[in-house]
Parts: sequence; C-alpha cells; structure tokens
Amino acid sequence: MSVEAAFARNEVEHQERLTLVRRFTSELKGDTTLEHATTSAQQEQDAIAEARMEARMRALLQDENPRSVQTCVL
Repeated sequence: MSVEAAFARNEVEHQERLTLVRRFTSELKGDTTLEHATTSAQQEQDAIAEARMEARMRALLQDENPRSVQTCVL
C-alpha cells in the first residue's frame, strides 16, 4: 500500500469516526449531567474547529505583500 493510499484510508476512517460521534451526540437530549457535558464538549470542539478553519482561510486569502495588489491593479 502506498503512503498516499494509507493516508487517504486513515482520513476516511477518521471522518467516519467523527460522523459516528456527531450522530451519537446529536441524539442526546441533555437530560443528565453526562449528556449535557457531552453535548457541551462537542459544541466546544465545534467552535475550536471553526476557529481553526477561519484562521486557515484568512491565512490563505490574506496577501502578505499589499503592494503587490496595488501594483497589479495599476
């Protein structure tokens, strides 16, 4: 098995685990302390993941040299 295939397989398995956890936590009603803590932890993880994605997108879209944009526009 090539390195790329192993990496792809690992990524697929990781996404499947995340989907399973997401389905589990979405079915919790939050009636007990454990259910509430579990859903709160999932919400916290979601917020962290969203912040990381936003930071990645900003880094990708941000021009490190603003003069290059002005030069291209002129």
